[in-house]
Amino acid sequence: MIEWRWGLDPLTARDATANNLAEALDFKARAHKVKQFRMPTGPFGVPCVTARAPAVPDKWQGLLAMSAALGWK
Repeated sequence: MIEWRWGLDPLTARDATANNLAEALDFKARAHKVKQFRMPTGPFGVPCVTARAPAVPDKWQGLLAMSAALGWK
């Protein structure tokens, strides 16, 4: 469809033989409305779980200390 719209050559032999999607689309058709469903209310108003920083494995403690000594946060 993009090639047809912009007058481009096909990228592959498969692409050259593919159907044009634009032939299946009807842009004059009336827009359909999506059916609305009733959903149960969620647990709104409940406090969020407090996020915690992940623990740093022991093997990284030396690198963490060295980077802090060099001024990295």
